[in-house]
Amino acid sequence: MGLLEDLKREADRARDAKQAEAARRAELDKIYRAEIAPRLTHIHRYLSEMLRHLEDANRPVAAAFDFPVLGKIEYLRQENYSLHIDGHGTPTKVNLHCECVLPEERKFKVAIDRAEELRQFLISQRIVFTEWPLRSGFGQIHSLLFQARLRVWAGLVFEADIEASRIRVASFNFEGLSARDYQFGYERIDHAWLDDLGHYLLREKAALGYLEMSVEARERLRRIAADEKEKGRLSRETVSEPQGQPVEPGLLKGLRNRWFKFGRDG
Repeated sequence: MGLLEDLKREADRARDAKQAEAARRAELDKIYRAEIAPRLTHIHRYLSEMLRHLEDANRPVAAAFDFPVLGKIEYLRQENYSLHIDGHGTPTKVNLHCECVLPEERKFKVAIDRAEELRQFLISQRIVFTEWPLRSGFGQIHSLLFQARLRVWAGLVFEADIEASRIRVASFNFEGLSARDYQFGYERIDHAWLDDLGHYLLREKAALGYLEMSVEARERLRRIAADEKEKGRLSRETVSEPQGQPVEPGLLKGLRNRWFKFGRDG
């Protein structure tokens, strides 16, 4: 009987673990369907409308990049947008791609010892270019002249992280020639966040997701933080049990939930 009882307890633990995991996944799927998927749909709808207005208004979007060897090049035009969503109703990913390109070809004089670095960069970016040597009066090559129409591919990918109940945002070449990865709790994706995203796409914001508060809002936040700190001090000094509900840990999280409640369109 000892072996049989041991096996029964082991099987019970395994069944309990499976049930707990199934319940956890069901809860995550519920959050995904109720909170994350609608926000991905909202992101796609917002970007789709924004791109349509940009096209109708014929509004130019300028980008600047620090290119290897060449340094900072400005006034690349951001254009040729492509927007996709992987499903309607229960999407998991939204992709936005575009390119930033100079209006015309330019010539760049490059020292011989930096020419290969520039050459490899242009090849990696699939930029068509020509080059020819520049010689001194004695016939020696002292530099090379490159001619190219510089182009940079840029993109934003919004993806559901169901396991963490978050939305991940991968940004490519919107903050210089770089890749950035952001993660947002679904409650952060509200109308104000979408407005920030729009400014980020127009390259009017240096980063995505950083809250810019007015002086009044910052002062209010400092006052609330000071009040909560004082309440915590008094609670520690009080022998009797504190009155009222305990303060939720994470003041900024609580304020964020209070101030950035997602407003669905009617």
